[in-house]
Amino acid sequence: MKNIQTIIAMFFLLISLHSCNNEQNDYYKAKQANTIESLKEFAINYPNSVYTDSVKEIIDSIIWHTVLNADSLNQYEKFIDEHPKSKFIKSAKEIFDSLMWQEVKQNNTIDDYETFIDDYPDSKFIDSAKIMIEK
Repeated sequence: MKNIQTIIAMFFLLISLHSCNNEQNDYYKAKQANTIESLKEFAINYPNSVYTDSVKEIIDSIIWHTVLNADSLNQYEKFIDEHPKSKFIKSAKEIFDSLMWQEVKQNNTIDDYETFIDDYPDSKFIDSAKIMIEK
């Protein structure tokens, strides 16, 4: 009887180890593929994985680098709206603020400066916008 219990325990241990090995292999494959699709597929297949946080961070990084490559005001704004908990949110807001300010300066109208002040009261360029209105 004891031998049967030992055999059953060994069987479940092997299944457990095999399952962990598959998860780890699939994680490394998804990580190496470095695509949002492969990482999301891994997350779907292993919803309680020890790699979940890492997968989320890699996806966040891929999305952020896509936004950086686009270097578009609209892309930064979309990223800020859709990824408020991203570790890149501060950088996205700073770049967006600078790009928005450059656009307002280029237009160089009182209406644009006033709209900028109203829409972005926390901008580091508020004082500059006020000075431009006075000029």
